[in-house]
Amino acid sequence: GLPYQTRKLVQLLRNGIVEGSINPFGGELHGQNGVVQIEGFPPLPSTQIVEMNWLADNVVGTIPQLDDEPKVPAL
Repeated sequence: GLPYQTRKLVQLLRNGIVEGSINPFGGELHGQNGVVQIEGFPPLPSTQIVEMNWLADNVVGTIPQLDDEPKVPAL
């Protein structure tokens, strides 16, 4: 249900990430609790990305605790 131009942009970004020409985990990264990575350092390695326990400062929300029950919509 996304507009055509938005779908094209998402596909372009996806292709860039898959090809390795775009890295969303490179450059200066700011977590909600401060700077996580400083500009000029290599991008986060994949092992660190899959184990992330922080959100970027521009993300609204929190990471749920492991003991939180998933919220399933009622049918």
